[in-house]
Amino acid sequence: MKKNLVTAAPSDPILHVESLLLKYGISRIIIKRNQKPVGIITFRNFVPAKIPQWIAETADPKEVQEYKFKKGLEEGHANQMSYLFPFHATDIMSPKPITIEAKKEIKAAITLMIKHNISGLPVVKNSKLVGIITKSDIVSVLAS
Repeated sequence: MKKNLVTAAPSDPILHVESLLLKYGISRIIIKRNQKPVGIITFRNFVPAKIPQWIAETADPKEVQEYKFKKGLEEGHANQMSYLFPFHATDIMSPKPITIEAKKEIKAAITLMIKHNISGLPVVKNSKLVGIITKSDIVSVLAS
């Protein structure tokens, strides 16, 4: 489990959340309120927000695919993406993340990840966020 977490608040702008993901090279960020996880955001959560509907409906599927996985917001795209400025983490987060208690065994975490087809679990103690465990963490431990 990683204890040093990068988190965001539900009211944080989504472009700020994206900048945290990029800055720290992480693939998910836990959204917390009063030390409790209330949501989780991965890069996939940004896809619907970043692809205007008219592009998704009319563009070549290859171009849409490239657009979906483009990392970061370049200066030249800032004006094109200005419609994202009013949106906040709560607008795109996956709410009520599946969590695991800190005292549970690793087998329980693996089972939850497989059952829910997810690759990261916020770790809680008495409902308060204390860490995160990811598929990569598990693989690293098994490989060593």
